[in-house]
Amino acid sequence: EALRLADESGKTDISQNLRLSIAQAHYQAQSYHEALRQGQPLIGSLPDSEQHRLHALLSQVYFALGQSDSAYYYAQKVMDNGNSVSKRDAHLVLAHICIQRGDRIAAEDHLKHYIELNDELNHIENSEAVAQADAFYHNQKQTEENAQLRNDNQQKQIYIILIVALLIVLLVLFATYIINFFNSAFDYESI
Repeated sequence: EALRLADESGKTDISQNLRLSIAQAHYQAQSYHEALRQGQPLIGSLPDSEQHRLHALLSQVYFALGQSDSAYYYAQKVMDNGNSVSKRDAHLVLAHICIQRGDRIAAEDHLKHYIELNDELNHIENSEAVAQADAFYHNQKQTEENAQLRNDNQQKQIYIILIVALLIVLLVLFATYIINFFNSAFDYESI
């Protein structure tokens, strides 16, 4: 439905990204022919910044379909302009192709690059998770500290109110004493 709406509204960039996402979903579901059917029309039509994602997908799809030459071609394209995720996936495809071709040294090299990129991406992912957990902890601690400060401030306000009330009572008693003293002194003088 979203794809139809994007096509009808002429939003080609949205339509193309949706088609790429659909193709990736078909690949994940092991519907390789459908992934290829969705992905192939996007060749050359995606912006240069997104081509590597399509090339990585096509290399994986062609490899899964047993078409090593096409898989190799698209994996090599990823090496030219891909990001870390695309290159990681392409290195794995290239390693498998090199194993099939009997090129053990190239396969080891691609596996080494795959492991390095995978570790780097996992480290980034773990760092983000740690940062989120740390932020949550600090937020929780700040909330607890704020609650404690509110409680302390309420207690201080109660003490201040009690002290002020006590002072008022003392002032009233003192004033009553002074008034009674002058009244008694005045009554004594009038006798």
